[in-house]
Amino acid sequence: MEVGEKIDHYTITEILSGGMSDVYRVFDGKDRYVLKCLKEDATEEVKKLFRREIRILKKLRHPNIIEIVFDTYDSERPYYVMPNCGKSFVEIANSQISEVELLGYVIQFCKAIFYAHEKGVYHRDIKPQNVLLYKGIVKVSDFGLSRFVSRDTTTITRTNLKAGTQGYMPPEYNNGAFKAGNVEGDVYMIGKTLYYMFSHGRDVSNVRSETVPVQLYSIIDKCTKDEPSQRYSSVGTIVDELESYRDLLLTAENAPKSIKEIKKSYSANTPQYNKEVYKTLITLGNNPNDWGYALGQLRTSELIQILTYNKDTIIALSLYFIDCLSNPSDYIQFSDIDEYAKFTKALVDVNTDESIKQNLITFMIDMSISYCRYPAMKVVANILNEQIEKDYTRYKVFVMLHSHQLNSICMNLGGDSIFNNQIKALLKA
Repeated sequence: MEVGEKIDHYTITEILSGGMSDVYRVFDGKDRYVLKCLKEDATEEVKKLFRREIRILKKLRHPNIIEIVFDTYDSERPYYVMPNCGKSFVEIANSQISEVELLGYVIQFCKAIFYAHEKGVYHRDIKPQNVLLYKGIVKVSDFGLSRFVSRDTTTITRTNLKAGTQGYMPPEYNNGAFKAGNVEGDVYMIGKTLYYMFSHGRDVSNVRSETVPVQLYSIIDKCTKDEPSQRYSSVGTIVDELESYRDLLLTAENAPKSIKEIKKSYSANTPQYNKEVYKTLITLGNNPNDWGYALGQLRTSELIQILTYNKDTIIALSLYFIDCLSNPSDYIQFSDIDEYAKFTKALVDVNTDESIKQNLITFMIDMSISYCRYPAMKVVANILNEQIEKDYTRYKVFVMLHSHQLNSICMNLGGDSIFNNQIKALLKA
């Protein structure tokens, strides 16, 4: 068959490589598919294998196993049509994706094989080329060498039929065990496939521990033991261990980073930078030194950008900040108070909730006076100057309620007092 010719109403658009079958990419006038057709000169045994593959695929209904769209099972030269998948695991292994994303793909793949085993089917030819991606979803394919556990006879596959793929097939298949096939045989090939994926395409005949993450090597090593009884007895256990490792990575990935790490990893004022800094701030806890150190690495302009980006949750952060430093787990350093004052001003500038603003200002008035920290007092004065100019009526009341403390700030600062004339007038009243 050539490009442009038809198989029934399917037009061939591309000739793909095949083993015991002819494989084509086809178009039916609406969608593109892949059509797998029995070779014209196929033997009776190969015909049986091909029809068995159709029966197996029609039995296995799982989101991660390739599905048959149409088939001509009973015809003299049967074929079946399946979705037109894009990449295989070969391309994925050599692409630039994160370890977590890669784990997501291999977990889908292992779940498919586990399901097949539960349905009484052994694949017997597991390798990266037979694991495809369709719209981001893993699809295990090519069940041409698969067998039903309970219904197949061992005579359907000749001893001299090619037994799987070299490098992936377990050692016992070289000694005639391929015809029977079992869980442990598929597990071995899963291990080799996992190694290929996480070593980013290295030679699977030479599995080296240093080329994959330690936690994954322990799984791969158990899968690929020469003695079948030493391998996993269920693919379900492999799935569980892969999912546990992914959860561990996600926990580490979502853990707050230090400001120094964030600055090293992300450009300032990008969404990821703003998210990561906010996540760190909201988890600093009651240690005042941690707050001082973190805030000391952020300029006022950066704080404004971060808070503006996360303004929907700024009330929660404001209350958390006040609560943590009102109940410190350690001594507060004088120099850190200046950082708290800087942060308080940024919170007030971005906040739209007046009660939260006034809580923040009250908190900083109390702290600056308690620790007699002049720079912090000056920041309080600046905050109040700005707020009373924006809303004189509201902040006239606030100044009057806190007149004793604000007069104390005036006395401490003396000639350096920078309260504006409106506040000075109210304090003299």
